[in-house]
Amino acid sequence: MFFLFFFFAVFLQDPVVRVEAILVDCKDAVSVSLATDGSLYLSDRGVNSIIQYSLGRTRSFGETGWGNDSFDNPSDICASFFLDIYVTDKNNNRIQRFDKNMVFIETIAKNSGYNIDSFRPQACAITYQGEIIILESESQRIVKLNPKNKESVEFTSYNKGPGAFRDLKDISISPDNNVIVLDRDRILIFDLFGNFARTISLEPGNNWKTIFSDHSRLFAVSSQKIVAFNFDGGLLFEITSSSIPGFPTDDFRDICASDSSLFILTAKELLHCSLLLN
Repeated sequence: MFFLFFFFAVFLQDPVVRVEAILVDCKDAVSVSLATDGSLYLSDRGVNSIIQYSLGRTRSFGETGWGNDSFDNPSDICASFFLDIYVTDKNNNRIQRFDKNMVFIETIAKNSGYNIDSFRPQACAITYQGEIIILESESQRIVKLNPKNKESVEFTSYNKGPGAFRDLKDISISPDNNVIVLDRDRILIFDLFGNFARTISLEPGNNWKTIFSDHSRLFAVSSQKIVAFNFDGGLLFEITSSSIPGFPTDDFRDICASDSSLFILTAKELLHCSLLLN
């Protein structure tokens, strides 16, 4: 059994990825999210806008500024289970909530009715109960917001030991409602109440940027590679620039996936890819 698992993991470390289509051309994209209806949303900080790809059509929303439909460095985007879209508008110190058609719903910020003190969000994730988990990289903390009573609590108080934060980068929610945190060169897994569960180590020195989780896999993305693990930390495969014939890049930004379909975001393109494991 061990030999089969070891052979399987090694065999899949550098698969071939076939590009099925270039879905979106970007200027300086940083984040992509897959909604439950199959629509894709990405943030492009090069033009301070949000791009929606749905049913073969592309629509762009927003411009540079501080109005409800404007952004200044949209560093993260999250399509929730409820089909609301959350845009972390980093330099405006807020999160903007929209419906699936990018119609503005509300601002989440220090003076917006939520009980929040200092607020410098880098990324956010939405639980299946609708709670908003917010990662603040500058203050190295994670905050949980309850949208019903507008109250906020510190998600976890770990300041030492294996669950202590070192350099927060990104956050995701797993299908079983665990909170997945990218912290420098490791993935930290917490339950919904902030209790530390386990760590998955990443290769040091790769400048890991983003994470994504689907029903059976965890993905971590750096400029040079994308790695996939199972939830026990077993390596499934690695994607490098040489894995994608005809599309050399050293600037991976983000990924989302649905079974064998991968949606790989680079700085300039959103690629729809198939993973070939033979």
